[in-house]
Amino acid sequence: MIDPGGRAGAGRARAPDPRREASLRELLDVLASVSHRAPVVEILSAIVAGLSRLFHDDCAAVRLRDGRDPAVTINAAYAGLAPELARAMDRLPIEEGIAGRAMLLNRVVVAEDYRKEFGSHRVALCSAMAAPIDDSHGVTGALVVASVDRPRRYDAVDTEILQLFATCAGVALADARAAETARATHLAQQAFMERMSHEFRTPLAVILGTLHLLSERRSELDPGVQDELIAAALQRGHTLSRMLSELLDAADPATFRGRASGPG
Repeated sequence: MIDPGGRAGAGRARAPDPRREASLRELLDVLASVSHRAPVVEILSAIVAGLSRLFHDDCAAVRLRDGRDPAVTINAAYAGLAPELARAMDRLPIEEGIAGRAMLLNRVVVAEDYRKEFGSHRVALCSAMAAPIDDSHGVTGALVVASVDRPRRYDAVDTEILQLFATCAGVALADARAAETARATHLAQQAFMERMSHEFRTPLAVILGTLHLLSERRSELDPGVQDELIAAALQRGHTLSRMLSELLDAADPATFRGRASGPG
């Protein structure tokens, strides 16, 4: 539309940014992998490979907190990293580098002059950008794109794309956590049922054996022996009652979730 003064009308729609369209195509593939329960390492690898293609950058990486030491971050997946750089980035203190800063601040961090921003750390990058990854239990990692040997500028669309991929990584990690919890719950249920099945048989055998003996040979047994047999059967009956209560409590899935997660 042209206004009377010959200028382009302010209401003219802007052409869609091709970067957004390309990123959505990459994300659809990743989300399909999540829905099909692909291994989380495979999904994270697809995310960094897609980012590397979209940004035409030298490398992309997913860094996660070390499960044994949350003050350290580790490479969970990466693309485009030279072997020596991958080794240098394998384990880093969380306060060192752009990924750790994004995690600690819980926001996107951009360093167009990485060396100036982060000094002479072991990881020598030229420009980089990182977004925190939240797996629904808090910030557990960061998604990074970086240029090794040439500076570059990141704009608002770049930031938006990185955040979308970081959200997707968080979904994949949360789904993997849920699947692991379900697996652990199933194993706990299986172990519990096997134990209960074994423990039910012993008191039940004692009760049935006692009742059979009293039914068949009561007249031959001394009254004192009869009382002892009845007392033993009652004791085993109380044991069965306790075990039955445990079994009914176990009908609540939360019971097995607690067993699977352990103390603390």
